[in-house]
Amino acid sequence: NVKDIKIGNLVATPMKINHNGKPQFIDLINLMDENKTFALLNVNLDLNLEIFRKFNGYERDIVKILFDSSKASRMELLNKIKISKSRLTKIISELIEDSVILRDARGIYSLKLRFWKPKKYEWISFGDLKYLKNKYNLDQVDDYVDKIKVIKSNKKSLAIKPVWQTSPELYRILAYLYSEGLTKFGISNKDSNLLNDFFNCMEKVFGVQRDCFKNRKIDYYIDNSATLDMFFDKAFNYKSKIKNKSFKIELPEILFNSSVQEIKNFLRAYFEAEGSVDVKNHEVELTSASNKLIKQMATLLLIFGVVARVKPKPSFAKNSAAPKPKIYYRLRISGAENLKNFDEIGFLFKKKNAKLDLIINKKANPNIGVLPAGRILHSICKIIK
Repeated sequence: NVKDIKIGNLVATPMKINHNGKPQFIDLINLMDENKTFALLNVNLDLNLEIFRKFNGYERDIVKILFDSSKASRMELLNKIKISKSRLTKIISELIEDSVILRDARGIYSLKLRFWKPKKYEWISFGDLKYLKNKYNLDQVDDYVDKIKVIKSNKKSLAIKPVWQTSPELYRILAYLYSEGLTKFGISNKDSNLLNDFFNCMEKVFGVQRDCFKNRKIDYYIDNSATLDMFFDKAFNYKSKIKNKSFKIELPEILFNSSVQEIKNFLRAYFEAEGSVDVKNHEVELTSASNKLIKQMATLLLIFGVVARVKPKPSFAKNSAAPKPKIYYRLRISGAENLKNFDEIGFLFKKKNAKLDLIINKKANPNIGVLPAGRILHSICKIIK
């Protein structure tokens, strides 16, 4: 019984965890902000939507007022919407030009169109997509979506391919963000192989090409990244490091329910970015400021039969202008069996895999599978003396 365990007891740790995970569905329609996220349709929808749903921002507010009240004067619109006169004039002119509203001789505005059938290559909000799904009892709407984008304060962000399911490439991107992430969406690294893998995964998963990233020294980032930011926040609870300090970072629950192949890709990319091979001491090592994250990594490694040891490690932050002493956490993998099992995960590229090959035949440490009973041994030594 767990309650009977006392300090100093020898406790066997599992050598391997049986895992039956699978790729996880990402429910974008319900995860993303329905008022700020828009979908680019890839089909013509022969379904009627109220005309105001075609617009967003002030345009939507104006058309919605006219839809509800049939007609309104300029003054009535100004009283109902907090908008400048010049801005209202500009929007009304555009709506008249687009044959959406009419203006009579008295200066009263009314709608020319009351309904709208969304067409291919038109944008529709996620909220309206959900409305369509419920109104017409549609089974799936994800098949209608070609791209998605987030609009905040009328500022458009980079449009991306919608991702409805996890994949090995998506988890490699996530690993790079956790290990090498910036305050903006992107990573900081100078290894050409790692950067190429990151950019290839971004293009395959999101349709985002390398030239979308700005480059400053070893930093590669996207400025207009609101869509990607919201996706990783909602799907994986990942926020940029400016909002989530490195010592607070922890892995998302969805990862632990994913397939073995996906977890392997996450670990492989993370160890490639942050891990090292100590040839002298015959071990693989990983260090993090987050105690929670390093313990989660140890748990994931057990899926592959790798028993890792975790210990605190006083150190200094290398990326700080004025480094102060801080407690980091070191994960170590040693012993022939552990290293052989870790080889199933391995690294992404030749350099670290070659070092792993050099240490893979060292004899295993028989004490790795248990926790030391330090206090009991100390007491026994006193009695013997």
